[in-house]
Amino acid sequence: MEENFNSIDVEQEDEDIIEINLEEELDEQEQIKPIEESIDDNNEPAPKKGSLIFKILRYAIIAIASIVLCVSVVNIYKISHEYSVSDKEYDDIQDDIFVSPTVPNFIIGDSSYDGSEAPTADGGYKFLNYDHNRLVAINADAIGYISLPAISTNLPVVHTDNNSYYLDHTINGTKNAAGCLFSDSRNTHGFDDPNTIIYGHSMKNGAMFGMLNRYMREDFYKTGNNKYFYIYTKEGIYKYEIFAACIVPDNSLVYYTSYTELTFKTIQGVIEKYALYDTGVTYDISDKILTLSTCVDNDDSKRLVVCAKRMN
Repeated sequence: MEENFNSIDVEQEDEDIIEINLEEELDEQEQIKPIEESIDDNNEPAPKKGSLIFKILRYAIIAIASIVLCVSVVNIYKISHEYSVSDKEYDDIQDDIFVSPTVPNFIIGDSSYDGSEAPTADGGYKFLNYDHNRLVAINADAIGYISLPAISTNLPVVHTDNNSYYLDHTINGTKNAAGCLFSDSRNTHGFDDPNTIIYGHSMKNGAMFGMLNRYMREDFYKTGNNKYFYIYTKEGIYKYEIFAACIVPDNSLVYYTSYTELTFKTIQGVIEKYALYDTGVTYDISDKILTLSTCVDNDDSKRLVVCAKRMN
């Protein structure tokens, strides 16, 4: 019996020791916990989803994205609106000037025209009933009207003493990115210089000279009568034949409006160098040349020029 009591006492002592050890461990853990929390505070962990900082960041990103979207929409609307305004303006001008012509519709120098009844067409091209006086009444800077049937482009051409105003003003004087076709300020008021240069924007919607890039393709040039176009003036109609389509530097010699025989030969060499294909059409210094110039996509240092000579 004595052994049993002693055994019980030993067991009781062991249990007391275990309890004391457990209490000591708990005390140590309580002391460590504040230290760990202090370390976590110093590390400044990223805000958790659902926290105030996370919500602020999320709303800030949404706000910035919304502003960018709104600005983009406004810019797209502005561009689209300018396109529609300029298109309507030039459509209205066509309605005004293509009524009853003040001069006969005939190609100047055409030996088939005997001065009697004016022809109504040239091959498959039907003449427009152009009234030059009506165009000049809209704008005194107007010098004529260009018709490029192959690319469905029919637009007035103006001339003034600088090469900047009509870059962003229509023929009515409206501020508009489409601008107006205009001849180089170094040219005289008309189309009788050795080289008359007409500038026009290459608009994304195909307006102005936006379709001129079709002449970069040889197959397009050689289709039907695509190599011909017309200029309507107060004297009558001039017919032109395209002899080259080139991509040239923006300071190229092709932008000379007059030249000596030596300079002309140099210019011929430049055209031959940059021509996109061989048209087989010959020209010389005695020809009245018309150069149509527009920008090239994604390269501000280059220009697309389509060069033509006056026929007859």
